[in-house]
Amino acid sequence: MNNVPGSVAIESTILCQGGCTICANKYVQHYNQRPSVVDPVIVDKIINEIATWGTSIGLTWSHYGEPLLNKNLAEYISYAKTTIGKRVGQQALFTNGMLLTPVMFETLVNAGLNYCSVSVDGANAQTFEKRRPGLKYDVIVENIKACAALKVEKGFPCTLRTHFVAGEDNVAEKSEYHRIWTNYPGIDAVSALPDDGRATGKPFEDISRDTACSSPTSGMFILTSGECVICCQDIHASLVLGNVNEQSLEEIWNGDKYTMVREAHKAGHKRHVLEVCRACATRY
Repeated sequence: MNNVPGSVAIESTILCQGGCTICANKYVQHYNQRPSVVDPVIVDKIINEIATWGTSIGLTWSHYGEPLLNKNLAEYISYAKTTIGKRVGQQALFTNGMLLTPVMFETLVNAGLNYCSVSVDGANAQTFEKRRPGLKYDVIVENIKACAALKVEKGFPCTLRTHFVAGEDNVAEKSEYHRIWTNYPGIDAVSALPDDGRATGKPFEDISRDTACSSPTSGMFILTSGECVICCQDIHASLVLGNVNEQSLEEIWNGDKYTMVREAHKAGHKRHVLEVCRACATRY
């Protein structure tokens, strides 16, 4: 068997509830014109192919957009768990938390979700809601706390994480954010990273490296259109490596474009050869 990825990220939807200044969903929709939600046919094709590999795999049901807006999400997670079986090491999603009610959380965990990260880019409503217009800080905090309590009560085998993206408008609250969530019962991880500027081209802090990152050798990122991109930094799908509607995952993973990307990284030339890597400000 040819080399296969150890993880696959599937973009469930590009829809959002608010006008997030970080994810910049409006930019994604404007530049890519891809379907608002992933076609179930694409999901079935991906899962069925992975099931033939016989290797361990991690699945992430997020890329851009809010994954909980996809009405079929629990069904997809359950199908992956049933079809691939114990070789699914992790099924994860990254959410803004507005729809993460205890009922939703329990449904997803029972389906097979075992990693859930919630974005909390502030320590109060004023800062958070300015950064993520259309979302409600108090609702999200209450959802997280309720899900954490339910997780503890029922012993759910799901990592629950909060994540903070720091910029000029909220970095002063990072310490308070850590104080609120660190050691909170049911919260397993509390993380923070600087805004990478993927939407504006102006990162708050550049923590990138010239050495090879892990994305080209570890995982695939599949958009709602079926197109594959190098990583989550490629907001405009500037480098399409293949399309699952036209090729198998293995053909894409072992194809000429992926090979070119890996060679550029390995040789230390990624910023010279790849536009998306030249603009990257993240350490991966």
